[in-house]
Amino acid sequence: VYPVGGDGRVGERITVPTHKPNPFGVAFDIHNTLAVVEANEIGDGIGVPNGSSTSTYRISGDGKVESISIAVPSNQTAACWIRFTPDGRLAYTVNAGSGTISSYRMSPDGEMSLLEGIAADTGGPVSVPIDFDITRDGKFLYVQASFIGAVQGYRIEEDGTLTRVADVGGFPITIEGIVAR
Repeated sequence: VYPVGGDGRVGERITVPTHKPNPFGVAFDIHNTLAVVEANEIGDGIGVPNGSSTSTYRISGDGKVESISIAVPSNQTAACWIRFTPDGRLAYTVNAGSGTISSYRMSPDGEMSLLEGIAADTGGPVSVPIDFDITRDGKFLYVQASFIGAVQGYRIEEDGTLTRVADVGGFPITIEGIVAR
């Protein structure tokens, strides 16, 4: 973590050990909680089967990093990215090795709890969901299922469950990155 001053200059690096190997995706929620997805790889990009987790941290005004939730398991493989709903109540991760999306409930103080290890199945491990985004209004989640050449859309229900509403195919398996508005 690098603090950034009001003038845009980057301060001294602050390091903190992760709770599991291979920290991958990171994001801040609206309460300034830092979430880190832990892919937990065993080497050569291969994730420990069902070994992914996510940890949350609080960064204090003096730059100290404190753990909040430690290695909350998703029971999925090779988690990549994390995104929060705009209201900060929910978080989702994509799991490239499992071909799934996991859902979490977030408290205002940064505590995370798993809602569903498999909130959505993007097509199994062969689908390799590697990127996703949530719309600004927090109503929809779109995921790129690279190896099947598809983008899938899900409605985010009030309780955090996902309902598939769109499936667009025909993309090359080299598709990389997605942004939703």
